[in-house]
Amino acid sequence: MYREVHIVRAGGLHSLGKVVDVVTKGALPYSLRWQYEVVEQRYPNGWRLIARGDLEGEGRWEIEQTGPSVDVTYNWRVRANHPLIRKLGLIMRPLFKANHVWTMRDGERGLRKQLAQLHFALRQAQGDNRDGWSC
Repeated sequence: MYREVHIVRAGGLHSLGKVVDVVTKGALPYSLRWQYEVVEQRYPNGWRLIARGDLEGEGRWEIEQTGPSVDVTYNWRVRANHPLIRKLGLIMRPLFKANHVWTMRDGERGLRKQLAQLHFALRQAQGDNRDGWSC
C-alpha cells in the first residue's frame, strides 16, 4: 500500500514526464522507497512508467473500452533492490510472495472502493439517485 506519495515533477500533457517519489509497505515490517516517471503516454489507452530505487523496472497500463465495460491491465516488471529482499530472497521467498499477494488484494479493495465512490459522485452530479453499483 502507498504510505507516502510526493510529486517531484508534475509533467506535461496527460502527465507525460511526471516524476513521483513513493513509499510502499505491505504486511511485513519493511518499506520500499522508489520513484516512478511516466515516460510514454497513449491517452486515453494507457501509459508506461519507469521505476527506480527499491523497485526497478517498468510498468505498462493498458486501458480498452469493450462495450459498456473497460478492461484495465497493468503489466509490472520490476526487480526488488531492497537490501532485505536481496539478502533473504531465496530463503524467505514464500513469505515475500504472500506479502505481495496480501498487498495486491488490499490495493484492489482500495481501488474498488475509490471507483465506487467516484461512480456514486458522478451519479449524484447527474441527478441519478439509484443505489447499488458494484465493481
